[in-house]
Amino acid sequence: LIQAVLNITGNAVQALTTSNYATPSESDHTQSSPKIMIRTRIHRHMTLGGHLYKLVCRIDICNNGPNIPDDLRDKIFVPMVSSSASNSGLGLSIAQSIVNQHHGLIAFSSDEDETCFSIYLPLNIQG
Repeated sequence: LIQAVLNITGNAVQALTTSNYATPSESDHTQSSPKIMIRTRIHRHMTLGGHLYKLVCRIDICNNGPNIPDDLRDKIFVPMVSSSASNSGLGLSIAQSIVNQHHGLIAFSSDEDETCFSIYLPLNIQG
């Protein structure tokens, strides 16, 4: 699971360091400083993969870099797909595989202000 979070965070770092942040222009509508935010939440009574779980952990990894291009949105979890020539395109597919092994899922949203990947993991709390 650590590897999954590192892969997604690494993609966020790469998106921020290869974007317009190096030379921001006056017409750039994005924020002037790159930011990555990681936050966690608990969801109660959530369905993942057709199974209802009492508790689910959500880990959001968000950045204020450029949005994911429309032509990549349907295939970003496919191996070898990347918007960067220097990226292998394996990070998100590996992250998805790891999260799936724990009966979880990864979702994302992306617009001009923020790209956010959310990892949902069921919690089995024995009491």
